[in-house]
Amino acid sequence: MPAADRHIPSLDGLRGLSIGLVVLAHLSGVRGAPNFLSSRAFDHGQLGVKIFFVVSWFLITRLIADEIGNAGRLSFPATYATNYVLDGRWETGHLWSLAIEEQFYLI
Repeated sequence: MPAADRHIPSLDGLRGLSIGLVVLAHLSGVRGAPNFLSSRAFDHGQLGVKIFFVVSWFLITRLIADEIGNAGRLSFPATYATNYVLDGRWETGHLWSLAIEEQFYLI
């Protein structure tokens, strides 16, 4: 099936919402930020991360199912393993969350 036929526009909206919530959470620590950004009653940063993980889970699971359906197997040419690197560099250190996410979905 062509990639254009498989595109789900609402997932783009959910990803945008999740990123916006995380950005707002980061802005809550900035001097002069509105008070509602630092509300303990509504942790919008955590909600944004959870929405993003659910959307990612759906997309990654769909890709894995498609690959198994088309090729009859799942190929592992490279994986994220930066969470196992003890002396990680700053440039790649932020990839730990992608590594954990990929390993979670594969299990």
